Amino acid sequence: MPESIRDQVLRLLMDNPNTSISGSELASKLHVTRSAVWKAVEGLRKDGFPIEAVTNRGYRLAGESGKISEGGIRAVLQSLSHSIKKENEFWIGWDIQVLDSAVSTNSLAKQEAQKGAEHGKVIIAREQLGGRGRSGRTFFSPRDTGLYLSVILRPEYSLEDSFRLTAWAALCVAKAIEHTAQAPEGTVQIKWINDLFLDGKKVCGILTEASMDLEMRKLEYAVIGVGLNLSTPAKDFPLELQDKAVSLETALGKKTPPNSLIAAILMEMENSLAEIPEPGWMEDYRRRSLLTGKEIEILREGEWHGCRVLDIGMDGKLEVEYLDGTRERLVSGEIRYFEQSF
Repeated sequence: MPESIRDQVLRLLMDNPNTSISGSELASKLHVTRSAVWKAVEGLRKDGFPIEAVTNRGYRLAGESGKISEGGIRAVLQSLSHSIKKENEFWIGWDIQVLDSAVSTNSLAKQEAQKGAEHGKVIIAREQLGGRGRSGRTFFSPRDTGLYLSVILRPEYSLEDSFRLTAWAALCVAKAIEHTAQAPEGTVQIKWINDLFLDGKKVCGILTEASMDLEMRKLEYAVIGVGLNLSTPAKDFPLELQDKAVSLETALGKKTPPNSLIAAILMEMENSLAEIPEPGWMEDYRRRSLLTGKEIEILREGEWHGCRVLDIGMDGKLEVEYLDGTRERLVSGEIRYFEQSF
């Protein structure tokens, strides 16, 4: 999709950090009037971007906006990669929709997918009124302190390959967090299959919903939902979550720019989507496993059964051994450990 004047101004300022660019220079580069540049700058300021105007020197971006915006995400995407595909090739993030509020970004994305939305469309909300997690749970989604996005994917995958989508998405988000926050590799751990943890507490959940063509045994479309606690203070979590959940800001001790994080997630997905059928990336996922070697319980037909996690296979299945010595490989399941249920 073509960039607006505002997005182009933002990208030029982001490409030249700590440098002032005059209004006339911006106008010349973009082939627009200085008035159009001024309007673009004012619009960016209303979106929360700290743009300074220095007399006789020009405009300078003093930092990244803490507010999620389409322009902010696109500017970071452009700076992350100079090899983004042409507009008609439908790369992940070619169409980004940012909503002030939504009941559920996954529900909206599924509706769009059912109407024929193309691969790579992204729906983001600054808050969710009815955010959803696995097994019908709600996902706490307060305004402006979390990141709530859903991506529509239409890869040519078999049903077997599609089972790895949730694990792949969890790894993409984990790597994007570490890249954006400049944290050491392996800082973010993964609780099989879909939860990301920092300091032993949940920071992010992944919800994958898909439509399968059973006759052709292939994926029709998938919606990957990401719900991430960015800066929610511990006291603002519901009482039942305060010992289980944490925000990135609390765990890492610093703010993580939301537009940069979203762009990093989309780039990780774009750059690795084709690798899902290959097993190599699962090694990184397995190294991050929070459960390997742990004693856990698995919910079966309304009852909890104790077992020990032996490993996670290269196919993403959880390998467990029950108290009676029998072993099983699980594709999915409701689990708990340390007497906590997630």
